[in-house]
Formats: sequence, C-alpha cells, structure tokens
Amino acid sequence: MLAPYKWASAFMPLLPGEMLDFVSSPVPFIAGTIVENSKRLHDIIHDSGVRDAMLNGLSIVNLVTRKLIVTREQGTSDMLRRSFQAIPELTLYQRRLEDYYKSPTSNLRSFQTFFRHGASRKESLTLCKMRGVIKKHLSQFTIGLNDRSDAWQQFGEFNEALGTFDFCPDKFIQPLKDRMIFQIQFQEMMAHTQLFVGYVEDLKRAHEKRNNLLSGPSAKFIAQWIELHWHSNRHFFARAY
Repeated sequence: MLAPYKWASAFMPLLPGEMLDFVSSPVPFIAGTIVENSKRLHDIIHDSGVRDAMLNGLSIVNLVTRKLIVTREQGTSDMLRRSFQAIPELTLYQRRLEDYYKSPTSNLRSFQTFFRHGASRKESLTLCKMRGVIKKHLSQFTIGLNDRSDAWQQFGEFNEALGTFDFCPDKFIQPLKDRMIFQIQFQEMMAHTQLFVGYVEDLKRAHEKRNNLLSGPSAKFIAQWIELHWHSNRHFFARAY
C-alpha cells in the first residue's frame, strides 16, 4: 500500500497485551493486536498510555468495525482535516467493493475467512486497481526525483568525511514551494481578468441552456414517447433477451 516507498521501521503483526506500553515508542511503527471482546477493546482505546500516544502521532484502525481513529497530534490532525479530499477513481472502486461485500458468499464479510481463502477474482481485480490508484497518488510526491537516473543528486550534498550522499529535503521542497506560490499568484491575477470572467460566464450560459432543454416541452415529449413505447413493448424486449 506504500509503493513506491518501503516501510523501514518496526512492524509487529501481533503485539502481546503485556507489551502495550510499546505504543509510547518514539520510533514509527505498525503493530496489530487481537482482543477477546468489546470490553477489552474499550480498555485498550482508553488506556492512559494509548491516549498519550495518540497525542503524539498514534492512529488506530479497527478491522472489525472498519473505523479509523485519527491521531490527535497537533499539526498532523489539522493537516489531515484540511487535505481530506477523496480521489474520485478510488471512490468508485470503493463503491464497487461495497457492492461485492453485500453478497452473502463474499469473503470480505469476515476478516478470518478473507485471511484464509482470500478474495474472489472480481474482488481481487478491484483491490489491485485500488492499489494502483494509491500508488499513482503517492508517486506524485517524488516528481523530479525520477526524471533521470541521477536526478536525485541535485537534491543533496556529498559528505566528503564519510564519502556518502546526504539527501537535503529543503533542496527538494523549496523549488516546489516557489512553483506553487507562483502558480497561486498567477491564478489569482488570472481570475480577475475579463478573459477568465468571460469563461465563467460561458459555463453559466451553457448550464442554463442545458437545463432549459432538459425541462422544455421537447424533452418532456421525448420522455413521454419513450415511456409509452417502452411499456407497450416491454414484453417483446423481455422475450428478445
């Protein structure tokens, strides 16, 4: 799910209950745990150590209820709220997956069954498509690093003492900031020009014209004619299929 990146920090598929204090670790981690009942889940979520960790970057994903409890870390939670905008293509795949989930035979209805038997061909294809959309979205943050095989060198410095290359995030980010600032400034100026205002007016007139056509007498006549002939010939169409 992180492609093209690779998770290099701690990963613990099953964190024992007696090691719950691990969530206070200062290093990034992904950890899973199993609870016996809803009371135990409530105890974990309201554990003082867990609550403190959620103030410092910890987020919780409940695989049973399919709910995400986002970190309350200052800055991170604000950024997520401002940037939360669904990717249209991903939303469509999500709806398709939800339709598959409604089937009584779908393995998606049980994590245990899904873990044992996997998804159907249609479900697997949809999941692969979703993964591709996510990868494409994450890859846009590396623009400039992949232009050439050695493009990464312009965003760092050579450490002569160690004989290694040190990546400098500021060298990578600053040109992006400058480009975005210029684009916003240009777009602000553009939005106040007669050329841009005229374009918006054209969109407005096209929208009004379309609404008038759809609600006009011709549109109503066509709709009534189709409805009449559909009802009178529906038995014929049913036999044809």
